[in-house]
Amino acid sequence: VGLRAVPWVMSHVARQHSSELFIVTAAVLALGAAAASTLLGLSPVLGAFIAGLVLSDSEYDHRVIAEVVPLRDLFATLFFVSIGMLIDVRLLLDHWGDVLLVAAGTMSLKFLATLAGVAPFRVGAQTTAFTSLGMIPVGELNYIVAFAALQANVFSQQTYNLILAASLITIVLTPQALALAPLTGRYELRPGRVL
Repeated sequence: VGLRAVPWVMSHVARQHSSELFIVTAAVLALGAAAASTLLGLSPVLGAFIAGLVLSDSEYDHRVIAEVVPLRDLFATLFFVSIGMLIDVRLLLDHWGDVLLVAAGTMSLKFLATLAGVAPFRVGAQTTAFTSLGMIPVGELNYIVAFAALQANVFSQQTYNLILAASLITIVLTPQALALAPLTGRYELRPGRVL
């Protein structure tokens, strides 16, 4: 249904020459797919993902991307601002050692896991360094999983706050880590060094 109906709907909307109507239609399709997925007992994220796949297979995929990028940046900013508002500053100051330990452990594990996944492809030392260091920050999915664990009483409120505070450290340190990637790549490319 999606492969037949979505291109037809998008082509009809595109003929109206209204960018607002176009982006609203794309959003309604994504939200509608998420709602339908929820009604079927599946994850709304899965429904939105499938809607994205169907839209990307249409001839209007580039236009959708061009129209959505400013909104994506806005929502990403709002998302991270809202995460920042959840961080307990007192916990950050009182337990800074624990926060740094969790942040260092998280960054190390993410770096090593990415390195292990990329290294077999032999894409080059500098690319491997950029990819591995670029994956060290805590991402959006981690917040969702941590919040689900909090609601399921797997994590205490203090553990959840510790994760939020540590994630702030990983996000702040990522640009500095990426600045080291060219140096890491050059070090690995020296004679006698094999990644």
